[in-house]
Amino acid sequence: MSFFAVVVMVVIALLVIIAINLVYQHHEAKEAQRRKELARQRAIIEETEEILSQAATIPMSNALLQTLNTRILDSLNQSKQLAGGGSEYDARISHTQSQLAVLEAGQLGQESIDLFQLPSNEKQTLVLIQTLKKLKPVLRNEHNKGRMAAEVFTEEELKIDKLQLRIHIEVLLNRARNLVNARQFGSAKMLLSKITLALNNQVLASPDYRARMQTKTNELLQTIEGSKEDLSKKNRPKDDLDELFQPKKKW
Repeated sequence: MSFFAVVVMVVIALLVIIAINLVYQHHEAKEAQRRKELARQRAIIEETEEILSQAATIPMSNALLQTLNTRILDSLNQSKQLAGGGSEYDARISHTQSQLAVLEAGQLGQESIDLFQLPSNEKQTLVLIQTLKKLKPVLRNEHNKGRMAAEVFTEEELKIDKLQLRIHIEVLLNRARNLVNARQFGSAKMLLSKITLALNNQVLASPDYRARMQTKTNELLQTIEGSKEDLSKKNRPKDDLDELFQPKKKW
């Protein structure tokens, strides 16, 4: 075999190795991208399900519930395609489709925030605050994708802002009440002044809500002033007339 033939065979072998390596790298890159996208879709599903789990606490309209369930359904379909099928996806897709059918057929959901109540547990309140923070960008994303009408998006975003304001005010009110009970009147008055300032937001605080919260704030302020007067009376030194009319001690 000539030297030239050997060189040609070596070159061909190198080219084959390079080609195989390139194909392998492409396959690995594609597989890594698939896994990354599958993880992203699963994260979307988990995030949306976490938001829906707070439906008993957060007033969610029918339109919002449909949007969130549609988001889950879309991610489930994409996950199934990325995973190459799977019965577990079929079951969840079927369940979500049933949920959407019920929502589309009925009037499930709560449009008004007037019945909203702050959870009594601080941990639950923190979860609620975190959920509302997650919900805002989710709504914006769904609106940008054309899955939510502009007027619905505007209404739902405003509702979130109103809920966040209410939570802020009612958390401050609870803390102020606790401070009054602990007779820390100065700190309590500072919190009450913050409530009054927050209630001045004409867009987010409705007249009825503003009046109700201002009444509660004023009641606490009156309690503080009354407690201060009682304290000053206790600490006030007795004058000569007080001493004169005191019952005489028997020795």
